[in-house]
Amino acid sequence: GANPPTLNQSFIGLVTLAGSFPPTTANGNSDGSGTSARFDNPIAITSDGANIYVADIFNNAIRKVTIGTNSVSTVATISSLPHGIATDGTNLYVTGFGTHTIFKVEIATGTVNTLAGSAPAGDVVGNAASAKFNEPTYLTTDGVFLFVTDRVNGKVKKIVLSTGIVSTVVSGLSSPNGIATDGTNLYIAESGNHQIIKFVISSSAQSVIAGTGVSGNVDNATGTLAQLNNPYGVTMDGSYLYILEGTGRNLKKMLLTSPHSVSTIMAQNDGYADGVIGSAQFCNTVGVCDSSITFDGSFLYIADRFNHSIRKLYY
Repeated sequence: GANPPTLNQSFIGLVTLAGSFPPTTANGNSDGSGTSARFDNPIAITSDGANIYVADIFNNAIRKVTIGTNSVSTVATISSLPHGIATDGTNLYVTGFGTHTIFKVEIATGTVNTLAGSAPAGDVVGNAASAKFNEPTYLTTDGVFLFVTDRVNGKVKKIVLSTGIVSTVVSGLSSPNGIATDGTNLYIAESGNHQIIKFVISSSAQSVIAGTGVSGNVDNATGTLAQLNNPYGVTMDGSYLYILEGTGRNLKKMLLTSPHSVSTIMAQNDGYADGVIGSAQFCNTVGVCDSSITFDGSFLYIADRFNHSIRKLYY
């Protein structure tokens, strides 16, 4: 397992907050404190500033990690392979990858309700009951709308939270995955084209702001000259968009203002080890590091799927 390093103001690196690799000796689904808790492929993560919420996909569970104590508890179970997760502070919104459904979970009670969609897969907009998705992955909310990446359909769909009405806002994408919003813009990780798409909500203006459309690993002071490799999970802090690559398995950041410069925070270093950047390891796969990241107002957190753990980045 990983041993957290001694922290000081100059420490820049990764620490395991909860879970551990290997995931279990008896089972991969146990609540508890810090690294005594167990996950089974935690794939998505969000935060309300006080807690971290995790879509623990193969446990069909939504888990909570309390920031400060690192205690892990189960909020709800959703037998639909929960893949993406977002919060407005009162509710959690979860994509059910296995049933092509979007769920709402009341944080206080753990009550789960279907917000939109149902099996089998499809591509239908309109009212919540008839709406259809095809492998919805990640989602984000501004408190009024929920924006969902509908991966196989190559779309971003919008759900009005007060009515459940579903509409399409972006089409023609190649495997969209991670998505983030500042209330004005959407930032979409278009994995299939190795690009970051900016979508202006008010005008529907759409542009590529990072990536050349060809996979690679090239940082650049101009985002559209940088090369990304399967950008997957994204989050933002007001100044930067943070990008966790799937195939590239790097953690990068992109300046939100033009020219959207791209630089690497942590380079591909497959394995499992806490420590300073350069020696710390994450992802632990030679395949696709399909996972996500979040920002709690102070720090970045990674749902380190294949290490079955939640990691905190001091950066």
